[in-house]
Amino acid sequence: MAAITVNAGWPVVKKGEKLTQIYMVQSGEVSMQIGLGEAKLGKNSIIGIMTEEWFLCNYNALTDVVLVPIACRTPQEIKRLLASKSNYRAAFLNAAVAQRHQVLTVYFNIHKQTKDFCDMINRLYDSYQTYCLKTGLDEQPFQKMASLEPFELKHRAEDWEVANSNAIISKHLTDYLRFMQQDDALCVAAIMEAGRQQRRVIQGCDEMTTYLNTNKDMLLSDNNNDLFYLFFELAVRASRNNLDISTLTASLDEMCTYIKSSGLYDPSLVKTRLSQYEGYDFSNAAGGSFNTEIDIANEDCVTHILTFAGYDLVEMQEIKNDIETYKALPDRMSTESDVYSLRRRITAKFYEIYEKVFFNTFVPGLEITPIIKMFLNFGFMDVELAGKEHSYELLDLTSKLDMFSSENVYTIYAWLKAILEGRKEPSKNEFDLDYFENLLDRRKSGDLTMEQVEEYKTKQDEKVRFEIQNLFQSGNKITYGRVTTFFPILCGEEMYNTALKMAVKAQDIADSFRYIRDIDYSLFFRDVQFAGNGLGLMENERMQQEILPDVILMPIVGTKANMWQEIAGKRSNTPGRYVFPIFTGMELNELMVETCGRFRWELCRRIQGVHWNDIRDKSLTAEYCDYLQFYRKNRELSAEGKEKIKTTLQQCRNSYREVFVKDYINWIKFEAVGSFRINKVSRGILTRYCPFPAKIRAELKSNPVYQNAFNKLEIGQQQSIKRYTTLYNKFEELGGTITEQMKENLLYYEM
Repeated sequence: MAAITVNAGWPVVKKGEKLTQIYMVQSGEVSMQIGLGEAKLGKNSIIGIMTEEWFLCNYNALTDVVLVPIACRTPQEIKRLLASKSNYRAAFLNAAVAQRHQVLTVYFNIHKQTKDFCDMINRLYDSYQTYCLKTGLDEQPFQKMASLEPFELKHRAEDWEVANSNAIISKHLTDYLRFMQQDDALCVAAIMEAGRQQRRVIQGCDEMTTYLNTNKDMLLSDNNNDLFYLFFELAVRASRNNLDISTLTASLDEMCTYIKSSGLYDPSLVKTRLSQYEGYDFSNAAGGSFNTEIDIANEDCVTHILTFAGYDLVEMQEIKNDIETYKALPDRMSTESDVYSLRRRITAKFYEIYEKVFFNTFVPGLEITPIIKMFLNFGFMDVELAGKEHSYELLDLTSKLDMFSSENVYTIYAWLKAILEGRKEPSKNEFDLDYFENLLDRRKSGDLTMEQVEEYKTKQDEKVRFEIQNLFQSGNKITYGRVTTFFPILCGEEMYNTALKMAVKAQDIADSFRYIRDIDYSLFFRDVQFAGNGLGLMENERMQQEILPDVILMPIVGTKANMWQEIAGKRSNTPGRYVFPIFTGMELNELMVETCGRFRWELCRRIQGVHWNDIRDKSLTAEYCDYLQFYRKNRELSAEGKEKIKTTLQQCRNSYREVFVKDYINWIKFEAVGSFRINKVSRGILTRYCPFPAKIRAELKSNPVYQNAFNKLEIGQQQSIKRYTTLYNKFEELGGTITEQMKENLLYYEM
């Protein structure tokens, strides 16, 4: 393929992207981002040599870079390439060995930083407690220490691996490269071994980076709930009592040095917090001012939130009275009519408060405090309801909101903000009407005039209100999991673990998506129009493109997830929308598999339109409906199998979709590992429409149950690969450039 030029400062490959090809650096320099560290790749380095299916790192161009794409992903492809192009042997092997050494160096540095951080935290806290004990000063509570997890790694580099790499690079590189190049098998094995080591070590670097980013606010946070504040506050009290504070200031100086040099903290936060200490006169502590943070346990959080929302005293007292009544209930989960009515009244007020608070966060001059962030993102309102310990945990999470955010994962506040700013359109309501259709429906009913419809079409604040009234309210209740006892304000009794452990983070969602995509690779692929460039070839071609759904995290402790809509608008290439609770004790993969099963069904219905259950137009939904409608006459099913289908239909209230979802869950969890859980007919349908990737097919192919179906699938794939390869070659001959869309389409048929 033709060389690719990437300008300095631009991304080359993003972490999590599918591996369609690897790249050799012909000129320039590329930064390989490994957790908190970086490796620099120069000429003849190979981007993606350690990758299996997904890129593990971000790669950015440090200078203008020229890359040579190489269609090579598996050991078999590497072996064929090295057999046909022997001049690549030295380049591939040298790149693999050199990059492994760079990755191990980064690993060593991050490992040392992580270990030093843990040792420092424990040592500092011990010295804090010792000083308080010796001087008789009160020790301030610091609950974060109880939640500090031991530093343990799942993916680690062994000492012998580091020593081996050091020895090869520093002493025996020339001899090693010469020896390994003598035989293709040795050469490929050495490359793959180095690649696998890199992969594991990079995963270890990511683990350590996550650990540091998760726990860094133990040392310094934006809400003063940290060791730096503990020592600073203790030093002020000790100086006022004329005690020796030299050990405290020595510890503070040590923390300052670490904070400035670690690269973990926002520079503006560092400047604000450290300048207060560095400019503080301890010799005049009795009269000096010291900025102490209000303890959330002693803060009237409900009043704080309602004041920010703009309620007057009378309205505020009415809301507070209802909340106090609810707090005093002997059984908050009661379904008695008076308790049910109280919950409904508070629930209605909650969304009214949320709307007011949301819009006020954009009013200049109003400070968005941690309590407001807790309310907007987690549904927190009251310390007694949430529990003191959980309240402090939520307070800590306000400084880690980035962990709930990615390109396709949003907190409800971030989602509503995206709608307000015009980056997203509102979701459909429970009647399957989008925002504009709802306006027209309201006009028909007389609620709006045509002039108001035209005005509201472009009013972003009205779009936000529509989203709060529909997706937010319904999604919150659905993800909670128990409709009859639903209560939107966060309650501590729902949280049987720490907030951090129950939190659904963006990385958790990404990992769960990857788990399913590794089994059902075609799950998020859509048949979309090719974006041609006027060459006259393939202008009407349809291609496969993967489009991940948006995930909106509801501010609730819940047990359910939901596929809200399969596409975002009228166009088929828009992402679907899932809603998940932001805190859950459920296994996330379990929730995701069930949600993706419903997504599979509803997307097929959307694409097929009125023919979704017409067997003459074969599709997943049509074949499943035909199978379930006429299962009694199906000769491929045993009497026992038919009875089982009857029972399942009764359990699913005759919903064909829900029967499919049950089978889909078994398909992903059990059939993919060779454990048969579904009948022959449903297995045949799922094999056709939710096929396993080549790696799983290879493991199952020896079983006669799968042989015919897999053979048919692979014949069809090879035909498509041949067809598109021919088209792409003609396209390039006409002067066209192979786009990412075209690469992804070909990759789809190669999986």
